[in-house]
Amino acid sequence: MFQEAEKFFTSLGLLSTPPEFWKNSMMERPTDGREVECHASSWDFYNGKDFRIKKCTEVTIEDLLSIFHQMGHIQYFLQYKNLSVIFRKGANPAFEEAVGSVVTLSASSHKYLLNRGLLSHQHQDSEEEVNFLMGIALQKIAFIPFAYLVDLYRWKVFDGTIQKAVYNQEWWSLRLKYQGLCPPVARSEEDFDPGAKFHISASLPYIRYFISLVLQFQFHEALCKASGHMGPLHRCDIYNSKEAGKLLEDVLKLGWSKPWPEVLEKITGETKMSAKALMTYFKPLLDWLVTENVRHGDILGWPDFSCSFEEKETDRVAFLDLELDPDQAKFGQWMLLALSFVMFLVVLLLAYRLYTLQKRLLTQDTSAQDTSAQDTSAQDTSAQDTDALKTPPKAYFLGIAMEPHQVAKRQWMLLGLCLILMLCSISLIIRISTQHNRVPPWMRSDWWSWD
Repeated sequence: MFQEAEKFFTSLGLLSTPPEFWKNSMMERPTDGREVECHASSWDFYNGKDFRIKKCTEVTIEDLLSIFHQMGHIQYFLQYKNLSVIFRKGANPAFEEAVGSVVTLSASSHKYLLNRGLLSHQHQDSEEEVNFLMGIALQKIAFIPFAYLVDLYRWKVFDGTIQKAVYNQEWWSLRLKYQGLCPPVARSEEDFDPGAKFHISASLPYIRYFISLVLQFQFHEALCKASGHMGPLHRCDIYNSKEAGKLLEDVLKLGWSKPWPEVLEKITGETKMSAKALMTYFKPLLDWLVTENVRHGDILGWPDFSCSFEEKETDRVAFLDLELDPDQAKFGQWMLLALSFVMFLVVLLLAYRLYTLQKRLLTQDTSAQDTSAQDTSAQDTSAQDTDALKTPPKAYFLGIAMEPHQVAKRQWMLLGLCLILMLCSISLIIRISTQHNRVPPWMRSDWWSWD
């Protein structure tokens, strides 16, 4: 299959792949037990000779066309390998994808598949032709709105138009608006469906695929004209056309060394992208669809712009502004109760401690006054001792000496302040947890795990 794609490019007079490509590429899933990422991709190692493809190939027409696409990337690498490193990439990211896809338009044509022995029917009737175009349209036309909305969604997130609280809702709003799709089951903000798309979770730009869908048909039309093709565009096959190959080669060699409008003009004669070639390619299918829609009275589009679901039953309950499972909510309630009880006991013990200290100080103060009165009536007690006994004992609060009853009063005030700060701390913890819509750590199972 890779050799078939190689023959296509060399038939155009383009470069063949170096031996290192066949030695180092991963063309099938390894049989030695290694875990690999099978998403097809092409690689340029920037040394002028090491180019690779990574793909777990299966023998299907879909994989054959995917190989043609990846080999298109390799041909781009080969053509600009002699440029400075800074220019070793496509005229713009969409060019790279378009070059990979333009050859698949020829490789999927009836003429090419028949010529390579992959089809046995010599001619296509009108029904087969429509079916062929419908198959291509389901791959490319149906993909256009999705290719557009992926980065439209991200741009709206980046500029703040879409807020965090409605990430999932706005994703499905765009999919409904541009694709006419509703999710198969009810979704909520607990889900993050955009993240299921690899390019979003990996933070890879996607608009290149949208633009490449337009460019590849422009390239295809230009190459078909260079090859001398006459007839419907979808029947064109540039296999063995050295003229088409020379035009493509001149463009690929430029890499990123020229502004992309100049590169586009070199191959198409125009400096702007246009969907005219795409419309020309699918014109027979479009005519058939218009006729069938009129005959069946079908209404185009999806004017309602709404998705409705039966309210799904849920056993989740609200706790501190969080939606939790009943067991989690019950556990959280018991934890708060236990925490409150412990803090209540601490405050109660402190209060009892202060009460006993204050009572003891009052008792000592009363005893000292009684002793002072008795000693004053005795004549054998010196005046110095009398003055000392009249002076009440001193106590300390935060290192400051003062009368015992003043110390007790300030200790009660400090206790009250501690109680207020304790309540504020509890409120702050609850506020932080609910504000970020996260389950507090003591409600998570891993908080109490010994693992």
